[in-house]
Amino acid sequence: MHLYISQLLEDLRAAHRVEAPFDVANHAPNDDEEGMEAHFAEVERYLSGDHDQRIGDVLHFAAEQFPPAKMLTETQMQAVVEAFRHLLASWHIDTDLPQNLPTEKSYELLVSALDKEVYLADDGFVTIEFCSYAPWDCQLGEWCMCKNLGI
Repeated sequence: MHLYISQLLEDLRAAHRVEAPFDVANHAPNDDEEGMEAHFAEVERYLSGDHDQRIGDVLHFAAEQFPPAKMLTETQMQAVVEAFRHLLASWHIDTDLPQNLPTEKSYELLVSALDKEVYLADDGFVTIEFCSYAPWDCQLGEWCMCKNLGI
């Protein structure tokens, strides 16, 4: 399993989004009219929902490529979780996972995120939320954060 996890970690690193190099000559700051129009066009695109894409399709990963958590050591799961979160961050995607969430639960939720649809932002981040705001039916289970909010 060690060799497979090493290859999976390498594949996760290879799937990072390559940012276009910053071009000062063609960069329009948001405080000019053209920059503001581009910003509002992006906001409208986000709100329309028409440009959402399945995360697995964007990253070229399927849940089947990730071994069941029970087959991995804590260290292996932690390495995959960290690499997966860095990969998502390279695509401007963040995850809203509680800090005290066990590694196995984080691993399982991140793998399940491959089936979620997300908007790919050119400017800023999009956050994947795993909390349903219904503690009785939340993926986070006993680590659900909304139960502390009195929801």
